[in-house]
Amino acid sequence: MNLPKSPYELALRNYAKETKHKIILAASTHENEEVLIANAVSKIASSEKFLLIFAPRHLNRAEEIINRLGSMPRRSKGELPISKHRYFLSDSMGEMRCLYNVADIIVLGGSFFKSGGHNPIEPALAGKAIICGKSIFKNKSDYSLLIKTGMIHQVKSNQTLRRTLEDILKPNNRMEKALVKGQKIAQEACMRPAKAAHYIISTIEQKP
Repeated sequence: MNLPKSPYELALRNYAKETKHKIILAASTHENEEVLIANAVSKIASSEKFLLIFAPRHLNRAEEIINRLGSMPRRSKGELPISKHRYFLSDSMGEMRCLYNVADIIVLGGSFFKSGGHNPIEPALAGKAIICGKSIFKNKSDYSLLIKTGMIHQVKSNQTLRRTLEDILKPNNRMEKALVKGQKIAQEACMRPAKAAHYIISTIEQKP
């Protein structure tokens, strides 16, 4: 079921339409990941213009991010990006899904150092290209499935991150089938709890 778009999502979609900027989402990032991703994006060899949205895992890091990367509009202050902005800080609760929906590329944080990675299923539901780092041990099986489809690209270095971003941004990247496969896997994963519950109930009901 498609949920109605929030005013926030509509505003970001309008921004992308009016500016023709690609949106790169740095999702659920941890310390030092914002700078790593920003450095990679700044070196992309492309005629495209970008907005890099930071959605940190812990909102209390907002000031730290601004201190390291400079002033930027903030969601928590009711601000929105305009064409001159390179960065936007989405420091709010409960709005990650709409960010996944508007992003052209998702760089999934918690995976570039030693945090173990965050669950990739929710971003995969959006059917977008995803990039992660080496540290994915917390959700290794889901990552492995999505990496095999080609939806998730695992990178080993900052330089590889830049090259991967460039490859995905190419008009002829031929990722459509990979994204459909990955999205289907994510949808099936969301059905696991219901299937498990149905199995347990059926087993109980069959007992004499």
